[in-house]
Amino acid sequence: DQGYEMLFRVATGVDISEQRLWVGVFETSPNATNTPLQNFIGFRYSNATAGGSGDTTWKCITGDGAARTITDSTIAVTADTSYNLRLRVTATTVTFILGMPNVGAGTFSFTHTTGQNLPTSTLRLKAFIRITAMSNSARSFLFGTFNALTR
Repeated sequence: DQGYEMLFRVATGVDISEQRLWVGVFETSPNATNTPLQNFIGFRYSNATAGGSGDTTWKCITGDGAARTITDSTIAVTADTSYNLRLRVTATTVTFILGMPNVGAGTFSFTHTTGQNLPTSTLRLKAFIRITAMSNSARSFLFGTFNALTR
């Protein structure tokens, strides 16, 4: 049951309104939509009133090219804040991990399994960190770390 683990460290900008932020692994760039119709595993924050999902928390999402499973992490996204976002992936399970053990509020995890629109395990997904401004105002985030480990 070979798999991989990825760690992304990102920090939100000072203004998190009217934006869509994706962090994860995808077939192609997810920045054009809140619900990509592709194989992917990702964290989403999309709070825009025009074209957004009205998110206030990180969403944990898997997609198999035909449908998606969305889990609300209940972890609020706040301005000017760092987040450790991890993905542990096997052929039958995806675990979304927010935070690091013994740091801040600790670690929260959410799991998607077979039947919850997992991507095809034989596809080569690529890491993406994307932000889309949903208004005419610039939006930003900071990207600090990306680590990938296969086992």
